[in-house]
Amino acid sequence: MVVITEEGFFRGWLWASLEKTGCGDARTLAFTSLAFMLWHVSWVTLDADAGLPGSQVPIYLLNATLLGLNWGMLRLASGSVIVASVSHGVWNGLTYALFAFGTKAGALGITETWIYGPEVGLVGLALNTAHAAWLWRRLQGRRAEPRRDARAAAGPLPPRANQADPLPDRADRP
Repeated sequence: MVVITEEGFFRGWLWASLEKTGCGDARTLAFTSLAFMLWHVSWVTLDADAGLPGSQVPIYLLNATLLGLNWGMLRLASGSVIVASVSHGVWNGLTYALFAFGTKAGALGITETWIYGPEVGLVGLALNTAHAAWLWRRLQGRRAEPRRDARAAAGPLPPRANQADPLPDRADRP
């Protein structure tokens, strides 16, 4: 449920609202990612059940920003909040099952979460940064290529063999 509400708000409603105001893609991406990180501040600073040591809070917030960028770039590339929502759901399902959160060990039994945790560890920070950089480069490459409509590039379709051309002569049209 959290994934639907988070992605529905940040990459859904907020994203669309910023687009309607004429905010560019980069600004929309940055603003929604920072808002996503700020949303998570209260969870790790006010919720005693989060179990996150104070030393891991800055890493977690950096990772929250990077994950917001990653899911935002998926939203930007696909044009759909569904892609970001599915990715976020898979992330949460795997991350919390395999690694748990904070200092708790998940199914993998990793106890050095400050090093290996995907959301609170240094390795997670490096991998999330690398993924964000890769997505950004892919998006920039897509923008550099001229967009082509496949149908326009192919030209008009020829009439079927058993069907007459409905507009045989352009001069006859008004």
